[in-house]
Amino acid sequence: MIVIAMNELLKTLLILLCFSFVNSVEAALGGSLIKIIKETKVYLKPTSKSKVIADVDPDTLLVFKKLSPKGYWLLLEDEDGNSGWVRARYTDYLEIDISREEQKKKKKKKKSSSQKPKRSTKFMLGVAGRLSFKDQIGARAAGLSFGIFIPYGGGNVYGYEFGVFLHRQNTSWRNISVPLRVKHLSLFGAKYLRGPDIGLLWMINRPKTHLPSIGLGYNLGLMAGKSLVILLRGGLEVLHGTRASLETRLSWIF
Repeated sequence: MIVIAMNELLKTLLILLCFSFVNSVEAALGGSLIKIIKETKVYLKPTSKSKVIADVDPDTLLVFKKLSPKGYWLLLEDEDGNSGWVRARYTDYLEIDISREEQKKKKKKKKSSSQKPKRSTKFMLGVAGRLSFKDQIGARAAGLSFGIFIPYGGGNVYGYEFGVFLHRQNTSWRNISVPLRVKHLSLFGAKYLRGPDIGLLWMINRPKTHLPSIGLGYNLGLMAGKSLVILLRGGLEVLHGTRASLETRLSWIF
């Protein structure tokens, strides 16, 4: 029994001595210990075209001194102070580094999942033409339009559109209409848009008459590139007369 106890004590002391030796080497040389996991060569510079200065066997412990800029090579040093470059994939450095990176990715993923996704507001500025039927202030009109749209997923956007049209009546362009609408547009296919709108149309028959109307419409569009949209709208306005209208727009997204 005494002999068995002495053997166990000696084993424990031997393990403690090994740990203390590793720690003392690491502290003395000022770096982390890296283990070679595959027989490899030691190079003078971090490139395989460089001069080979030594061979190193698996399970050899060397002190980490420096990482190459691209992270493919390690500058390692032995207990005699001899140093050289070894490919990182032949050491356990990559395993240590990957575990650290995985922890960082988990922290970033946890942080990003707790944040709400940001909505990117888009603005639309364009020129427009209008042709209406039974319009009191002129059947043909031209003007400008401005919109604010907010994407909310799945290729859908909702927003507000404001415009100013000059109407031609008889021979003069003197009457004005101001549409204010709420639109919902959906992307279908690779570059096509469609969706309804509802809003007000304020008509001004100068110099005195103001004629507000309520309107409904449906839009079909084509995305011509990333920042250009062509829209065709068919609408119906009621209140102070009933009229059908057809509008076309060429708009820039920014």
